[in-house]
Amino acid sequence: MNETSVRQKVFRLLKKLDEIPITQTDANRCPNCGSMTKPPIGRPDILGTPKFVIEVKVLSVNETSFPFSKISDKQRKWLNFWSIKRRLPGFIALGVIRPHGSREYLENLYLVPWENWLEVEDTLKVYQNSIPYEAGKGYKKELQEQSLDIVTLLSEYEVYRKNKEWVVPNFILTQIIGGE
Repeated sequence: MNETSVRQKVFRLLKKLDEIPITQTDANRCPNCGSMTKPPIGRPDILGTPKFVIEVKVLSVNETSFPFSKISDKQRKWLNFWSIKRRLPGFIALGVIRPHGSREYLENLYLVPWENWLEVEDTLKVYQNSIPYEAGKGYKKELQEQSLDIVTLLSEYEVYRKNKEWVVPNFILTQIIGGE
């Protein structure tokens, strides 16, 4: 399981919501010459045109924290343009991949509005340039005492499973479907 797997899960989730997502890897064929055109590098992974964008990231099996540098400057520019200048929802979809026996699975999926993600980064940058999965032993005392981690800070953005289906929190769903 990797970022591509998580992107595919988010893509399928959006299709179930009757959205028509376009992914970063989608290329278009020119009807005149037949050549393929790829989208610009750095563009968010999923476009829900013209309503929202989603950048998909993962916390891999062997990682205990998500470095903010995994979101490139170009990706940040796209998300800022979409969310701040166009005033339409931009999201970070953070998938947490964990081991299960000899396989890996998506343990958690968080769909965080870009503006809220930036607030989380600002809160944590005082201490470090990453967000721990769980701020336990081995992390700075301040992180532990204030529960500055994914589990706590992103809990309201968690896309959870119910009867084997992913369920998006209502306030996020409203932003995606309504583009508000």
